[in-house]
Amino acid sequence: MMTSLTSPQGLLWIGIAAAALLVFYTFVLVREGRSAARLNGGQTALLWLLRLGVAAIALVALARPAVQHVRTETRLPTAPILIDESLSMNFPASRENPLLQSVPVSERTRFRGAQAAVEALQKKLSGTHRVRVYAFSDSLQLLKEVPFRADEQQPALSAQDIFADHEQPTGAYSNVGDAVSEVLRDLSGEKVAGMIVLSDGRQTGGLDLQRAADDAEAAKVPVHTITLGTEFPLRDLRIDEVLAGAEASLGDVLTFHGKLNNQISSSLTTRLLLEEKDGENPDAEYREVAARNLQLLRGPHQTSLAVIPETEGVRRFRLSVPEQADEVDLENNVVELTVKVVKRTLKALLIAGEPSREFHYITPALLRDPIIELSCFLQAADVDYTQQGNVVIERLPATVKEWSQYDVAILLDVDPNGITTQQLAGLENMVSNGGGLVIIAGRANGLARLVQVHAARIRGLLPVEVDKNLHLNHDQTFDKPFHISRTSQGRNHPVLMASANGELNQQTWDTFGELDFYWRHPVQGVKPKAIALLEESDASSAGDGVLMAIQRYVDGAVFFAAVDSMWRWRYPHESYDYDRFWSRVVRYLGEARLLGAQQQVSLATDRRSYSPGEDVAIELRVLDPALMSQLAGEPIYVTIASEGAEEYKTPLLPDDRGEQLYRGEYRARRLGTMTLRAQQAAPDADSEAKPLFDVSHAFDVRMQSLENADTSADLAAMQQLAKGTGGLYLDYHTLDQWETVAAALPSDPQILTETITAEVWDGWLLLALFVGLVSCELSLRKWWGLL
Repeated sequence: MMTSLTSPQGLLWIGIAAAALLVFYTFVLVREGRSAARLNGGQTALLWLLRLGVAAIALVALARPAVQHVRTETRLPTAPILIDESLSMNFPASRENPLLQSVPVSERTRFRGAQAAVEALQKKLSGTHRVRVYAFSDSLQLLKEVPFRADEQQPALSAQDIFADHEQPTGAYSNVGDAVSEVLRDLSGEKVAGMIVLSDGRQTGGLDLQRAADDAEAAKVPVHTITLGTEFPLRDLRIDEVLAGAEASLGDVLTFHGKLNNQISSSLTTRLLLEEKDGENPDAEYREVAARNLQLLRGPHQTSLAVIPETEGVRRFRLSVPEQADEVDLENNVVELTVKVVKRTLKALLIAGEPSREFHYITPALLRDPIIELSCFLQAADVDYTQQGNVVIERLPATVKEWSQYDVAILLDVDPNGITTQQLAGLENMVSNGGGLVIIAGRANGLARLVQVHAARIRGLLPVEVDKNLHLNHDQTFDKPFHISRTSQGRNHPVLMASANGELNQQTWDTFGELDFYWRHPVQGVKPKAIALLEESDASSAGDGVLMAIQRYVDGAVFFAAVDSMWRWRYPHESYDYDRFWSRVVRYLGEARLLGAQQQVSLATDRRSYSPGEDVAIELRVLDPALMSQLAGEPIYVTIASEGAEEYKTPLLPDDRGEQLYRGEYRARRLGTMTLRAQQAAPDADSEAKPLFDVSHAFDVRMQSLENADTSADLAAMQQLAKGTGGLYLDYHTLDQWETVAAALPSDPQILTETITAEVWDGWLLLALFVGLVSCELSLRKWWGLL
């Protein structure tokens, strides 16, 4: 090992040598002074020149002189490309991806799009940068360090070369933030021109993206993000749910309430088809019975289709929507269900004060209905008059038990003095227990007398407010016609469903709007929990123009008509529409008893399966507008339970957008099948009264891949990552501009410099020169006889 002169050992020897030389020179000078006369001038000058050289070397050593030079190295800038290899990258890519247009549709995945982008980017960058391709999921892996291409003639790597060992994504997580920070640490000693991240942005764990952006910004490395996928769920048009009764009445309107979800486009024109076949014949073929053209915005939608069953027995129905291009699931385009069509009897009691023209036409209309068993009682009839109806009666029901025999009662301009308080109490009890009541105002008696005589019960039953002091003027002539139109709520109410075909229904009501009416009973407006169905087209105010209204009354319902001349609808189109209208009114009101329980609400969740900790969105949709009005202001709760576990209760609140539904939220806690149950009693009903509705819905809570929990891409997160670091952001809207990302990476090389310092005095050369000069001087002195 060489000993440096600056080492402690070397300095010791220098000190010893310096002391020895000092002693030696002192001795020499003393001796030289006696014999210096023998030297000539040249010899003396040479000796002093050597001595000055020795002194100069000593001074140089003490000054520690050094020589410096700079070594320079040029390197290419590094361009890391990070590709997400989590399982969510195996979802279909956006149809607009310009890099996949030549790829078969079945192979257009997000990962395939990312591979195509990597291949194109590295071709651009490998001639000016050191390109490193990384794959990441829950960990980071270097896939390929792309060889430098000195010129464009040299072939670039293909996607097959780069992804030879990673043809498909396999990762169970997407830790984008971890990948960005780890690459920054891995390349901390290199000049990083910029980082390119290809992902759907749906992060399922790891470092927060904001912290990763902060790290990149601190390192002055812009992160350019290319987002694969869209902000919408996977491309699909599906029927999520169809609600219909398990049984339906022959000849009655059967309505299918469906929940469709459009994830195809922002606006989609499609067709909902309803088909029917014999459910007991396996070889029977479906035939179209109804259809509806739909214009759907993106997201869930509620719609309905109605049909009138004409065949008794078990019927199989199929609802379907057309298949769309590139749909991920075609099985959910079709829903089949079975409905038993039965012929039942609905008992109705028609009470009329006078034999008016309305009475003359409504009686045969109801008698023609095969379901309705009608009994009539004309108050103004003679004693020996035989009352009309399928079942002839001689008097009105007197007791609660007798009234309970009927499903629907019709009061057509009744004489209040012909009905006792006890009879009205029995009528009210029948309605409260699920029956129906029709009140038709007429010119013979009006409502003022009825309200005055039976104010306690009639005011509560009526869906409208009337002035009890406003008696009818029988001398008044009504010669100014008015027209009738449906209200916004009436347009979708089953009572006003003239046809299962939407277009035909509209045409039917258009003809009704052309009729001239001359008299209506004055009302002061509908009650807060009632809804108006028909109104005068040119009424001065909404309350004054109400002609028909309906409200829920405990478990039953009450229908009110302010006109007694619906018979005008018979001309010039005969009695079909008129007959069907009154049949629908009676059937609707008697539905609770006819079917056992009304299909009034549907309970659902936004998904069928959840992971623990996810929020479950709950919807209670009210299918009957009158029920929605009845529930106004009432607290609605839903219970959540699983087998052997404690029940939870969560409130449901009315939709803030005005839809006929209640919304709630529950955070999934336990694994297993959970059951939702919504049960609601009528306002002011006693504790033993049957509920207005009692519905349930099941969903599963299980451990599942976070990659499948949300199939949409997180465009906002990827945009924020790029924006926070000064990088570019591309998604399916701008993916055709991918070359701008390559151009955004500067190609300025990384220049490395190293300063090398060489100390001149610290070496054997200077020591040898020093020893040589000293030795030469001593030798000359010896030669010239000075020693």
